[in-house]
Amino acid sequence: MRTSSMPMEICQVTVLFCVKLSQRFNSLKLDHIFRSPNPLLIVGHEDGIVRTYELPSSDNGLPKDVKQKSSFETKGGPIQALLVNDVTKLNSENLVIGDSRGIVTVFSNGQILERKVASEHCILCLEVEKDATGNFGIVTADGSGNLLSFTPHFDLWRLRLADIQQLKGITSRPKVLNLLPVALNTPHGLTADYLLATDDASRVCFLQHGIPVLILQAQSNVTAMCSGKFVEPSDIDSSANNPSSCNSAFETQVALGTAAGAIYIMTNFEIYEDEFANIKLPITQMQTLPATESQTTDTILAAGNFNLLCILRNGKMIGSHKTTSWVNSLVTSDLNKGGIKEVVIGCRDNVIHGLRLTFN
Repeated sequence: MRTSSMPMEICQVTVLFCVKLSQRFNSLKLDHIFRSPNPLLIVGHEDGIVRTYELPSSDNGLPKDVKQKSSFETKGGPIQALLVNDVTKLNSENLVIGDSRGIVTVFSNGQILERKVASEHCILCLEVEKDATGNFGIVTADGSGNLLSFTPHFDLWRLRLADIQQLKGITSRPKVLNLLPVALNTPHGLTADYLLATDDASRVCFLQHGIPVLILQAQSNVTAMCSGKFVEPSDIDSSANNPSSCNSAFETQVALGTAAGAIYIMTNFEIYEDEFANIKLPITQMQTLPATESQTTDTILAAGNFNLLCILRNGKMIGSHKTTSWVNSLVTSDLNKGGIKEVVIGCRDNVIHGLRLTFN
């Protein structure tokens, strides 16, 4: 992989709001739920309650408080993960919550639709996998390597990483570190849907409907992932010296963030050995910021067990924002419908930062 020779950019960060909640939380989203006309801050708290908050207005200076709009009690343990998705296919976004007791709670129109015991262990990851035919599954993963996919009506598949043939013989039980549903282009011009699962033995597993189809060995434990176009296809050296290395398979890339702080690029079903970037801090959160009209590659936002949001493009850190504590949540959304996504960060000290990024 060749380093881009594009001129160095600078990213300026504008703080839109900085508010502190009274209750501790582990996860947040920014979205519409239950036909709400405006996006809401949706926060999963350690008391087992999801609270929604109206977005702070910055018309009168930097806001330091936030107004609670509603609350939803899961009747479970501390919330570890949440997502917003139309899992009922009723044209309304539902709320799906995973907690430390292994219970998944699905809310529809503000009411509990289902409470399911998905695991005997704490749920660490929660995603929705979809395929080209419109089928979907809510996927959970726990610290003992167990994955479950289900709908609000029935189970789809179960998998233990320890049962995968390629992983048998290992001395310890694999722990799932991260999940990412992604559509990848193949060298034959087709698009296939996969669920990527990483474990604490530095492996990246490609799953389709719960079936492992490929396992790659990464350079380090992958603790965060995001997809996009981070490197120009012409800058990628194919390990097979394939003269068609600029085909569509290289347009879809996955950035792999590691506990050691290095970021690697995976594309065309290969993990490239060269580091794309290295912030030398343990990454636990990553998001893609799509390229603007003047940019040809996407921006990576990286955060984790450190007091900083790192902004990277073309393998270089072009900006940062100092946070009040370690980051446990990182989301992006177009708040003002201006075509550019803003960034919202949740920190372990209950502070939420709203940011706007400007590229020069």
